[in-house]
Amino acid sequence: MAANAKPVSINDLFVDARHLAPGVRDLPNGERQGMRTEQPGFPTTIKEIADNQPLYGEKAGITARNFQDLMDALKRVAEFDEVLPSARKLLEVLEESRAYDMDQIQRMVSSIASSVEGRAAAYKDDELLARYEQTRAYRSAAGFKAARTRLRNQEPATPEAPEAE
Repeated sequence: MAANAKPVSINDLFVDARHLAPGVRDLPNGERQGMRTEQPGFPTTIKEIADNQPLYGEKAGITARNFQDLMDALKRVAEFDEVLPSARKLLEVLEESRAYDMDQIQRMVSSIASSVEGRAAAYKDDELLARYEQTRAYRSAAGFKAARTRLRNQEPATPEAPEAE
């Protein structure tokens, strides 16, 4: 574990959302675009609708079925809201753990490439270099990419503007 890593509670590694299955939807990419979201004043609006439903709902054209559908959807949203923080934490922990292990793997591959080059030089063994050619090239790829990025990010020399006469 990294020196600055926080211990992970077993609760951070478990999210049971099976009870949400009937309301879960996996939308195609881009389908959320254009969907309406909660706006300021939403809780007050829902309270007004709920308070007025018994006496004025039918008169306003809000059938008992419409009102129940609204209440059911609100309940599902509340259940999603209950699970989302734990699910987000689990996702964060999984991504960070993967990143940590991938960093370790990349460092090991780099060390292996260096070891191969050192051994090949010590034993004057060109076959060893050839057998690990891809590993050595891979190890150097990050450095080459960094060099290309530095070169691309250098500001081009701008010609000085001619002085006005």
